Amino acid sequence: MDLFVEKEFIEEFELDYDCSEHKTEIQRILHSVFTEFPGIRLFLNAPVSFINDSRILSVFSDINLSITFEFDFESHFNSHPVPSFQTLVFTKDEKSWFPELRKQGALCFSYKDYEREIEKFIDVTTFKVDLADEENIPINWNIFQFLKQNSSLIIISDSYILCDRDGQKIKNNLVPLLTKNLNKKTPYTIFVFTEARKEDIESKVGFLNSALNGYQVSLFVFNILPQFENIDLHDRILYSNYTITDAGKGFNLYSKKPKNSQIVSASIFEKYTYKRFNNHLKELGKYIDKLEKSDHEAKPYKTNSVKSFDAFRKILFS
Repeated sequence: MDLFVEKEFIEEFELDYDCSEHKTEIQRILHSVFTEFPGIRLFLNAPVSFINDSRILSVFSDINLSITFEFDFESHFNSHPVPSFQTLVFTKDEKSWFPELRKQGALCFSYKDYEREIEKFIDVTTFKVDLADEENIPINWNIFQFLKQNSSLIIISDSYILCDRDGQKIKNNLVPLLTKNLNKKTPYTIFVFTEARKEDIESKVGFLNSALNGYQVSLFVFNILPQFENIDLHDRILYSNYTITDAGKGFNLYSKKPKNSQIVSASIFEKYTYKRFNNHLKELGKYIDKLEKSDHEAKPYKTNSVKSFDAFRKILFS
């Protein structure tokens, strides 16, 4: 995750946090991001000496080695409008380049609004849906509305999402999940990990691309093969830039009757979810490496595009 933080934001946050006897939940969450989350690249508009003046930055530097000092935010974001897939920006005041960054999937906060906006984001992306409750049947696809904003990346790992059998039709499941929740003005990269057969996968991908006509979507499909040791893509999970959503029976959710399953969604503002997201992304990266190099005698279907492998690696190393 890339974290762009103005010196002035850290100074005000640190002062408020250290002086407050009754810290808010959002203050505690952001303090945890700054002091406990590993694997972060931090960009500051401050000199190296600022480490000696900031308790939070001193703790951060103990667990994260990637810190860039004296970074020019204005110049960078005006010339590089497309951020990495997980980008959080914290500045003292609202910036003119926030809207374009948000359109590309970044989360941008000023000191005035960060508590309100983070709380709103957590409320929208953290939920549970009991599919045994008749009130949730048929499924309300709008529960995935968080994909409309602050999302540019979607990864779906579900062995049966493209099987297109009775009760699991693509037109009744994956199509409405996406078309009801994507923003036509936002470019998305979508990766689907699923079981695929050579005989019919191209027609299914073609149908899906046709259904997404009018949306700015790059769609890549990877076949889930069972022969790779130490890699098990079993659970049905949807990942977006800042969320993980689990569906016990998968994302073929359209049904006219209740089922003993649930949907659970959480955001990376929770440390457990943040670490889980990164761990899963590493495993998916290992899987596509093995899939690309595999030379199984049966020559099973691998992917719908020669660009798929590099496209996935791009999100890992951007």
